[in-house]
Amino acid sequence: MISTTYNEMWDRFTDSAKSNRLIVDPLIHSTQDTRRGITALAYLDKNNKQVIDKISKFLTAVNKIEPEQYFYPRTDLHVTILSIISCIEGFTLSTINVDDYIKVFNHVMAECPPIAINFNGVTASESCIVIQGFPVKN
Repeated sequence: MISTTYNEMWDRFTDSAKSNRLIVDPLIHSTQDTRRGITALAYLDKNNKQVIDKISKFLTAVNKIEPEQYFYPRTDLHVTILSIISCIEGFTLSTINVDDYIKVFNHVMAECPPIAINFNGVTASESCIVIQGFPVKN
């Protein structure tokens, strides 16, 4: 299933690149951007200097090709562990019961063992580049 998803993303990227239809988010630097969500992240900068150095080197090379695209700063590079509420326009914490989300999240995380991720490869779509990470099975 994962390879199909990445293949589909790569196919969209290839088609978009060939026809000059790559997407740069017009709101990425806008103070008017009201898109918000809740996501559990693991920041790479705090976990593995060798991996973050390789990713940063790759992003520097890509930035030379497409300087108008947004690139996460090194300190913001992350793995999305769980998208709890997808990023949507106008979302605010006042629209949910935050305590309920915290209780469920803490309960689930207490039951989860640590995970290891093997970073290997790159894929892309018309709007993003993704470093591929695969859970290491113990």
